[in-house]
Amino acid sequence: VKRLNPLVEVAYTMTDEIGDDSSTRVHALVVNPGVRFAIDHRPTGLQVVPGISVPMQVLPAGDFEAAALAYLSFEHPAF
Repeated sequence: VKRLNPLVEVAYTMTDEIGDDSSTRVHALVVNPGVRFAIDHRPTGLQVVPGISVPMQVLPAGDFEAAALAYLSFEHPAF
């Protein structure tokens, strides 16, 4: 049995960079859309969950960074 799960994760950070005479507040936003699906093996109860996403970060100066993220999880009732 397969189950498809679209997902979107969002993270916002705000940090202070402290220099000799002043400090600067730095903001960053990460949006991570992706998809994962579950493959159930009913006789053993094992569930295998592979997925992929594309985290995208918007930086203070308007710069943009993107990457690819692969995900693999093995879940079992014994754990």
